[in-house]
Amino acid sequence: MTTTPKHDLGSGVSYSKIVDSDGTWIGLHIWHADCSVYGGASEGKLGCVGTVWLEPREGRTSWTVESWEPLTISPSILRRDCGLHGFIREGRWVSA
Repeated sequence: MTTTPKHDLGSGVSYSKIVDSDGTWIGLHIWHADCSVYGGASEGKLGCVGTVWLEPREGRTSWTVESWEPLTISPSILRRDCGLHGFIREGRWVSA
């Protein structure tokens, strides 16, 4: 697996694609730059990152891609450790 450069979603959130060895887009790393739990840009840190899987596999939660371009997935994304909660809609982060 490899990842692509980050894509800005706004509101301090961005993503990078997780791509399988055959080039299939299978997931996202969600970057939260303003994370107060793990330190954010104001503390000179990268914030936190979580993984969202777009390809169903046994034993893990996956999200549904409603649109690849602009990116829209469902359901919402909730990071239980830091409280980040929102949606990726039309290529933008929408807080819940």
